[in-house]
Amino acid sequence: MSGTTSDRSQYQLMLSEVGTIRPAVLILWKTDRLGRDRYGLLDAKRRIRDAGCRICFIAEPTPDDSPESVLMETMMEGMAEFYSRQLS
Repeated sequence: MSGTTSDRSQYQLMLSEVGTIRPAVLILWKTDRLGRDRYGLLDAKRRIRDAGCRICFIAEPTPDDSPESVLMETMMEGMAEFYSRQLS
């Protein structure tokens, strides 16, 4: 079992059950616990938020749904994608 991919049994279980259980909040240590790359992270966040669940990170500031936070998160994701292309 590897933590470098999203093919982790408990991770997949969490993503599949979040829509059924519909928790109010999902508490994680850091962003990298939710996704290993930009696309995996965006997919997981979408699935969790579509279930009506808020995401809180313990070791990182938690963005809220304010326009400023959405803009900042979008900018950070864009920068991550840009730099990942530069390195490959």
